[in-house]
Amino acid sequence: ADAPAAVVVPRRVPPPQGGLRPRGSGMAEHRTTAAAADGGRGQLGGAAATGGGRRTLHFTGLPLVDGATFDAFLQDSFPGQIECSKFMETRDGRPPVAWVLFVDAETADLVLDTHQSFEWEGCSVQVQYARTELDPAKCHR
Repeated sequence: ADAPAAVVVPRRVPPPQGGLRPRGSGMAEHRTTAAAADGGRGQLGGAAATGGGRRTLHFTGLPLVDGATFDAFLQDSFPGQIECSKFMETRDGRPPVAWVLFVDAETADLVLDTHQSFEWEGCSVQVQYARTELDPAKCHR
């Protein structure tokens, strides 16, 4: 019998100082300007900053695996769909996390739809859009 699907409960995040602002107000202009200032390789990377959409997904709650195992998982699960990734294991008892830059926003959207919450080696892995886009020049291919 299949196990019931995991339910994702949103975590409460305190509002930024200075109050809330309407979604999208001001941030897109700042990000685009920051990316343009360094040739499109700003904190958000060129594609997201120039209207290419959100392509980076953040994987949390990963099992205690190494980078090679995570890379193998990515290759098996998403062949030809990944531009680069960044895997971080701090070895301090916390589970590893990873950021994955997909080839385009449509692929990232599809992966989020199909893998938002899944089980891997007894761990409940959560996937969401990353707060910032990976810069392909600074991550593992």
